[in-house]
Amino acid sequence: MIFIVIVICVIILFYYWTSIKSMLSFFGTMQTEYLSKIWPWFFAVLFINIIIFIFQIWFYNSKTGINGAGPKGSLGPVGFNGYEGTPCTVGCK
Repeated sequence: MIFIVIVICVIILFYYWTSIKSMLSFFGTMQTEYLSKIWPWFFAVLFINIIIFIFQIWFYNSKTGINGAGPKGSLGPVGFNGYEGTPCTVGCK
């Protein structure tokens, strides 16, 4: 899954690199009061989202493990057999 996301990002960067580069150069040359207030907020929110994303990946891998199953605990003492129940049957009408 991560490989697919990386490939999609590379494709987007490949096809739209000139547009992205021109937008970044345009916003970099503008020195307005609004952009000087927006850029720190943008990078702060981006940084927080990256931290949350990394935590989610780490938490998922720590709970499920790389192979899918988490670590098994101790089995505990063996109990007594239960009483034999009646079989469950559902009648069709």
